[in-house]
Amino acid sequence: MTSTSDAARSDRGMISAYVACIAAALLFVAGAVFDGGRFVNTYGEASDLAGNAARAAAQATDRGELYRGLVVLDPADAEHRAVDFLQTANPDAGVQVSVAGNTVTVTVSLTVAPHILPIGTRTIEASATATAQRGVEQPSGAP
Repeated sequence: MTSTSDAARSDRGMISAYVACIAAALLFVAGAVFDGGRFVNTYGEASDLAGNAARAAAQATDRGELYRGLVVLDPADAEHRAVDFLQTANPDAGVQVSVAGNTVTVTVSLTVAPHILPIGTRTIEASATATAQRGVEQPSGAP
């Protein structure tokens, strides 16, 4: 027959397994929160960089055409301005610039490596568009 001490010994280690499972789950949740926050922050940074680079590129207007009342972008100068801005703001950022008419679209890519989750390095991309315009338009009725 089994005695009370044998029954107590058979449950030995159950708390350790439970604690190990809970600790692993909590570590996963902490990693998801921490690394997920880093991914969101990196997306915000990429979006900000893309918007600012697009605005810088949209300043590449042909001055001769502008004096005649036309807004015409110089595609090569626009790309140069966007790349130059990003080299100054974040030299590690990847950039793609496309110019269509008076509209400049800039896509910025940043890489981020998670600290806790073992998922490998991720590339985060964000795009922004800016359109070159002449003057400032005010709503009707504005002074």
